[in-house]
Amino acid sequence: APLPGRDWQSASPVVKKVLPGVVCIEGKGRAKRTAGEDTDPGFGSGVLIDPSGVILTNNHVVAELDAVDVTLHDGRKFTTSDIRRDPKTDLALVK
Repeated sequence: APLPGRDWQSASPVVKKVLPGVVCIEGKGRAKRTAGEDTDPGFGSGVLIDPSGVILTNNHVVAELDAVDVTLHDGRKFTTSDIRRDPKTDLALVK
């Protein structure tokens, strides 16, 4: 039986609807970090928030990277260096 006050029992319909807006973000090259720190490129996800290609992600995903590869749900891949960061809130915009 459904839970009281709930019209759904699965997140599946919601996931199917929003998944096209979720992107994969990979650092291009290596992050500029001091010796002894992890130097692997950033890797994480983001969400398209504007049809012009603006993506909201976390600053720690793109911190200290000059460029990133963005892969859309349909497999298309884009490279960009248009990255705006706010370390204080751990948010970043990628276009």
